[in-house]
Amino acid sequence: MEIQSGKSSKTNNINLPVNVDTEWLQLLLEAKAIGLSLEDVREFLKSSPKISSGSSN
Repeated sequence: MEIQSGKSSKTNNINLPVNVDTEWLQLLLEAKAIGLSLEDVREFLKSSPKISSGSSN
């Protein structure tokens, strides 16, 4: 399956808004491929410790 932003041709593409994080989308597609539901992913994210980005100077 091909992931792209913007217009798609008549192939098996997914049309995405420009602001979609494709790395997160890829992770969600991989979770789905191994049989996890979106609710499983949500529960995992809610139960995971928060990780802050950036430096803590």
